[in-house]
Amino acid sequence: KLKTLDAELQQLQKERQRLTVVSLQTKVQEAREAAERAGAKQWAEELFEQGRGFEERASLYLHDEQYQLTQEAFESARGLFIQATEATEKAKLRSHAEQARREVETTKEKADRYSAQEKVRTRYDQALALFVQAEAEFKQEAYDDACKLYAEALSQFEDTHDLARHES
Repeated sequence: KLKTLDAELQQLQKERQRLTVVSLQTKVQEAREAAERAGAKQWAEELFEQGRGFEERASLYLHDEQYQLTQEAFESARGLFIQATEATEKAKLRSHAEQARREVETTKEKADRYSAQEKVRTRYDQALALFVQAEAEFKQEAYDDACKLYAEALSQFEDTHDLARHES
């Protein structure tokens, strides 16, 4: 009777481990799908592929009923998919900020061609200050804040360009 109870207890523990792992497997799938939707295959390919490798390894362990190894591999996969999603979002924001920076630089050059710095000095200085702030945010990797400041600088440089052009 003691052997039977011990066997039943082991079976229940095994089933609990299996259920825990299956629940974690669902979370891994959700994290992978979120990473895919975010574009991690393109923007954070290395992290994404590492996550896929751990996910595949975990599936093999699960098939062999090695639940502890399965859990560890799934946890690693999930963490990597989350990192891939975060890295993707950051890379997209950086790309957007770089595009905004290029637009500001182009518009500033147009304003400079019309001597906006001399003709509308105050407005030009305000635009330049915003651009400098945006650059500082960019260097701190605060890309969202940098984008907002670049947009304000762009608007100011457009105004200085238009005003300087009309004075010509």
